[in-house]
Amino acid sequence: MTPRPASPKTGTAVRSLFPTKPRTALVRAAALSALSALSALSAFFTLSLGACASNPPEAHLAACAPDDTNWVRDIVDPSHDLTVALLPNTLTHDPIYGPLVRKASRMAAGESRASYLGSTTLQAIQQSEELLLAVRSSKPLDAVLIVSGVPASIDVEKVLDDTGESPWRASSHTPNGLLALESRESDPPGTLYVVGERTWVLGVGAGAERVRERLVERAGRVTPRPPASLWTAPSGSEASPLSIRLQGELLERLRGVARSGLRPIFDRLLDVRLVLRSGQQGNVVAILDYDEDKAAERAGGRAEELIAYVPEKISPRLAFLRSATVQRAGRSVHVTAKLPPDVLRSFANAEND
Repeated sequence: MTPRPASPKTGTAVRSLFPTKPRTALVRAAALSALSALSALSAFFTLSLGACASNPPEAHLAACAPDDTNWVRDIVDPSHDLTVALLPNTLTHDPIYGPLVRKASRMAAGESRASYLGSTTLQAIQQSEELLLAVRSSKPLDAVLIVSGVPASIDVEKVLDDTGESPWRASSHTPNGLLALESRESDPPGTLYVVGERTWVLGVGAGAERVRERLVERAGRVTPRPPASLWTAPSGSEASPLSIRLQGELLERLRGVARSGLRPIFDRLLDVRLVLRSGQQGNVVAILDYDEDKAAERAGGRAEELIAYVPEKISPRLAFLRSATVQRAGRSVHVTAKLPPDVLRSFANAEND
């Protein structure tokens, strides 16, 4: 779709979204904060929460198999509000995003305190092949972190926290042969299981109970094996290094604080998926899924109006949005924006700042 000119009525509605004039560094700050947050997100759950949906963004959880590799589907509850699908090693070595991710990771490790897994675990996660994080925002906390392709040189029993002590208060082997490590500092409780040799599964709070029920109690004497992949990219498409899905209670909170100009966007919205393409492409994609065609049509129209209005009326620094595209795909609306060259350069030079 080609963005259509914004009507005066649209201007009034959209203006309510921006009660004050943005600072001149809005684009750079927002972009840097977003990328830093994406990197620090896994660090936050690693270092602060425990290092720490059914269908991750642009991904499908590994298919079921008769030899008990389908436990990922059972552990990642569809009711989770936030799901993050990440290719840590790919993102860390991306020529554009990699320097920023590495810098944010070092900062997160330097500022960390008590953790479920120990600060040295951040290195393992940064070098791993796949990460799947699912969190329910309501109380009690329910979080699950699955990390696959962990470097074979890292022994999870020997990681240390910031005080140089082991983060584990107990270790044991389950009846079906899994190594289980119970966190020393754990409120709510957290337990990590090692599946195979290079897959870690951490459950926190209610997530810990569900992980144990699936990997230990339901499995009986059968030892679960790691799947070939936590997710696979759709046929013919490149796997995105980072995808985030918002739904449930978290989405309801955003809906509750949305200004009037965004109401057509949030009306009958089921979930939002944010997808980061490779640094070479420099694209960020927002995929909004609706429960009816008319809602998707209204949202697509409002997105076009926002794209036309914001660069002209809000800030010239947002001029890159003029090239953004809005496309309908059934009950989904895809908004694709290419980050401006100066922002991408700032990412690539982050370690030099």
